[in-house]
Amino acid sequence: MLLFWCGELSVITLMDFEDMETNLASENPVGGTMDSYEPWHPRLGALVANAWEKDPNRNLHVVGTTSYTLAAGMVADSVPWDGARARLVVLPTDDDVARFVEALSFFTPIHPVYVLPHFDVSPYDNLYPNPRLTAQRIKWLAAAQEARPGQIFVASVMALLQKTLPFEELAHRTLRVGKGQCLEEGFYKKLSQLGYQNVSLVDEVGGYALRGGILDIFSPFHNQPVRLELFGDEVESLRLFNPETQRSESSEIDELVLLPPREIGYEEDQLQEVIARYRATLEGRDVESSEIEMVLHSLTQKQYFPGIEFLVGCFYPRAAFPLEHFCAELSVITLDPLEVARHHDLTWETMAADFVESTSSVIRPAVTDIYGKLDGLPWPEGTRRIDFSKIHLAEEWGAEDQQQANIIEYPAPDMAEFRKQTVALLNKPTEQIQYIRDKISQLKNDGFSVFICTHSQSSASRINLLLEKCELEAEIFELTHLPWTSCQEAQQREQELV
Repeated sequence: MLLFWCGELSVITLMDFEDMETNLASENPVGGTMDSYEPWHPRLGALVANAWEKDPNRNLHVVGTTSYTLAAGMVADSVPWDGARARLVVLPTDDDVARFVEALSFFTPIHPVYVLPHFDVSPYDNLYPNPRLTAQRIKWLAAAQEARPGQIFVASVMALLQKTLPFEELAHRTLRVGKGQCLEEGFYKKLSQLGYQNVSLVDEVGGYALRGGILDIFSPFHNQPVRLELFGDEVESLRLFNPETQRSESSEIDELVLLPPREIGYEEDQLQEVIARYRATLEGRDVESSEIEMVLHSLTQKQYFPGIEFLVGCFYPRAAFPLEHFCAELSVITLDPLEVARHHDLTWETMAADFVESTSSVIRPAVTDIYGKLDGLPWPEGTRRIDFSKIHLAEEWGAEDQQQANIIEYPAPDMAEFRKQTVALLNKPTEQIQYIRDKISQLKNDGFSVFICTHSQSSASRINLLLEKCELEAEIFELTHLPWTSCQEAQQREQELV
């Protein structure tokens, strides 16, 4: 099966389609129900299941494609082709992650998806990371600790290599508050220790506000802030509320899960060691004394300040990798391992050069204190891995591996040339229409089903007109009512049907 995406179709139709919005699952995992949503079951899943049935310990190499669409459909498949495990997809860059999540939203609009970001700025540019991304990482880590079969996690390679707080630290710093429960003594002091800030209006993750018998708080665990109605210290109700309008929802939630909004945390008995490790990063460097004093004062007072996230190595000499937060066995799909390795090497080279040039920066951690190396990723025990590559690299797989059928040949058409050619024919509509018709007919003759996905009914109508000019017949469905099986069967019967 082949799917065209809105971004590609905007080129084909030569219309000013709006950019498709990336599913917010990348930031806030969402769930819901659809009355007649039918999942897609790709044939590749069955091939993988058969290979692992013969040898459950082998790693597999799918050769012939690095398609986001194919991988997204496979990850979203409800059939446990991987033996009912949590699923992690590893991609080269953040842009690749965004494209994959967009593809994934087509196959599983109702499934929670957790995306792991990493620093959006260099540690050596005197800029500070977005706290929302830090909170999103915490949410990813918490979900990893309770990962369930079929749950979907997505990350770029550098996000997986960015070090974080250890497993036990996150577990220790997680609190739960339910209806009828009394807030423990020192609750608000505990909030400050976790990194929450007392604010006048709660509209950002990590803020809380107490007004009379109302406590508003925004934990990374929840998609929206939570409003607690209190009678003394007893919780009478919990409701989500809109941070823009500040209006509560009518329905209640069962509990508030308080995660630390930061990947570091102060502990009184370790404070002097943290300060000593920070001082060690200053040795032999000419740094403005006033800047040093500001950082030391903040550390001594256990205050959180911009850029403190870069000191993860000072707080945790044995900082963990995000992978170490998984307790369950994983299925890992890596799209384009060569590009993953290339981006890893390039990023490390850039950071090493930035480190050398930043001798006067007050915050200047060693690269190894923040990031690990690709060959040192601690895959959880029992992890099963699948690499998607366009070409087969013989040196990566020995003769013995090939005899064990670790290679799955699965060529898929690359639509890059198709998109390029439609642009080249922009001023030749007759030739363009003929080209589109010939290409789709060729795909259909090769046994592919063609599904065109767009973001709105108006776009679908315009695409339908284009297909009519190509002498192709289109049948339009809402994504929530897309019968995959019957659509594929219909396309097999009718050559002109899309």
